[in-house]
Amino acid sequence: YALLLHLLAKESNFKEGRLIGFLADTHIYENHISGAKEQLERDPNKFTLPKIETENFSSIFDWQYTDTKLNDYQSYPRIKFDIAI
Repeated sequence: YALLLHLLAKESNFKEGRLIGFLADTHIYENHISGAKEQLERDPNKFTLPKIETENFSSIFDWQYTDTKLNDYQSYPRIKFDIAI
């Protein structure tokens, strides 16, 4: 969603703002409790925010993924959540 915000700001000549999400009807399965607890223990401010850079932008309708680079991205190791089938 941050990339979409970035591209829409470029298209409309606005400065990028904040991206705020709203989660509805969320739930945690019993076998996800330990992973959810691990996720909650992580500091969301541990890493600096990555930078999204797009070169040669003319229009969101002409944009190609190769036009954009994500710089300085860091993350915690993944947490495996089993999926019921």
